[in-house]
Amino acid sequence: MIFLGAIVYGGLMFGMRGGVVIAVVALVAMVPRAIWLSKAPADAALEIALTLAAGLLVNAWFDAFQTQKRSHERTLSEHHAVREQLQARVQATERGGGEKERKRAAPEVGGETARGLAALSREFEGLSQRIDKVQERLDEILAGMGRSK
Repeated sequence: MIFLGAIVYGGLMFGMRGGVVIAVVALVAMVPRAIWLSKAPADAALEIALTLAAGLLVNAWFDAFQTQKRSHERTLSEHHAVREQLQARVQATERGGGEKERKRAAPEVGGETARGLAALSREFEGLSQRIDKVQERLDEILAGMGRSK
């Protein structure tokens, strides 16, 4: 369990590469026990394999979560930039850009663009809620790890 905790902690603190490096170090530390000290080498080998597999799977999950979080943040910032551009165009049109400007901006602001932006906004809200739920679950897991020590 100590080696599993070290692998998971390493992956959490140093990313996937750090987790894999710590997994290799843990493997090197666990193999001598399985070969020379254990009365049941097959059981010890199975324990080592399961410990490494569980640690690497948790690290892969952390890495996927972080990648998804970065993607969400990037998409959200792009959404805000597009929204600001749209608001700037609307304000420029309202400030008296003239009839010609209003006619030119109206198709861009209404119709398909508005519906597309509204749908995109709803998708972002749903994605944000899912990420919040995953973050809460991760906090619960990490809090549980802190209590078990």
